[in-house]
Amino acid sequence: MQPKRFLQRSVRILLALLLALIVYLYIIFPNIEKDLRKAPKNMRTDLWQTSRPDSLGCYFIENGATPSVADFLAQTEDSIFVVNYRESHRSSVTLRDPEKFFVHFTNHYSVKTLNSYSAFLETGNGAYLKLFMKNAAWMRDHLTVLQDTAAVWTNDNMIYDKYKLSFGWPSAYAQGHGLSVLCRAFQSTRDSSYLAAAEKVLNSYNLDYRAGGILDVDSAGGYWYLEYPADPPAYVLNGFIYGLFGIYDYWRLTGSPKALRYFERGVATLAKNLHRYDKGYWSAYDLLYKQYCAGYNYHRNFHIPQLNVLYQLTGNPAFHEYEEKFRKYLGEPYFTVFKIKFSLDAVSRRFSYKNPIKQLSKEHLH
Repeated sequence: MQPKRFLQRSVRILLALLLALIVYLYIIFPNIEKDLRKAPKNMRTDLWQTSRPDSLGCYFIENGATPSVADFLAQTEDSIFVVNYRESHRSSVTLRDPEKFFVHFTNHYSVKTLNSYSAFLETGNGAYLKLFMKNAAWMRDHLTVLQDTAAVWTNDNMIYDKYKLSFGWPSAYAQGHGLSVLCRAFQSTRDSSYLAAAEKVLNSYNLDYRAGGILDVDSAGGYWYLEYPADPPAYVLNGFIYGLFGIYDYWRLTGSPKALRYFERGVATLAKNLHRYDKGYWSAYDLLYKQYCAGYNYHRNFHIPQLNVLYQLTGNPAFHEYEEKFRKYLGEPYFTVFKIKFSLDAVSRRFSYKNPIKQLSKEHLH
């Protein structure tokens, strides 16, 4: 083949590959990572400061539009927040009773309850406050007490497949949001039972995950609050931070030296280990599967605003540094690298915790 013809063919092949890459990145990929197609959330990380330092109003991160009461009640049983696993995330969990699709998932009902309080503050509509108080009371009354001094909300009806968690596992994500709920319920009612429950929830931050708590102390003496108490621990970034927010709310309300100590030791651990979540073009969701990049939603709508809030709370420059780095990754060329790596990750995951053979076996059993 003549050099000129070879060069022309090579150029055509390269142009075709480039066109295919562009079509994939900007047309096909948004349909794979569907969060890219959603309008950016109007997230506020400053509204919490509008309350007095010792008064709990808006949450640290508010997500813009207020759902209607009907939206809040769309998936509930007797106005208690649940998840309908017939419609969502069924492939990620194994249910104790496959025919019971409405499950009290701790992370979900703690967040929804807190959201209903924010909706009340935004609108002044007493229906939101009534919904908040009903769920707050339910949460207070459905804690699992450990060793008489610590309490957790447990997921009794599901195994979380990714981290191989057995029935009855707690979560720092739920503990953190739940602390914020109980503290606001006490503030609204002055009912001491909410504060007593909140203190027992706080104590779970000092109870090892192997004993039913949410704490892991690593070999370097770092204190981690676990969203998923897997063995080995996964160290999920967003769940750790939400756990810290709950402690901070408890400290704001009570001035508890113990709460401040738990908060500061967690902050020190996170600041020291933030670099481990930095992939150089994106953030990692956890450290157990840190070879994978976090989803777009987690990177943009969880990690970045959470670090912004932590910088406000602590003044620690590490949180500002990584907030800025992660925000920078949302632009080119980092965004393109994320898209390519996320696609490769999707294939790799199919041979690990998202193995389709395992999923088919589970569906067959159901």
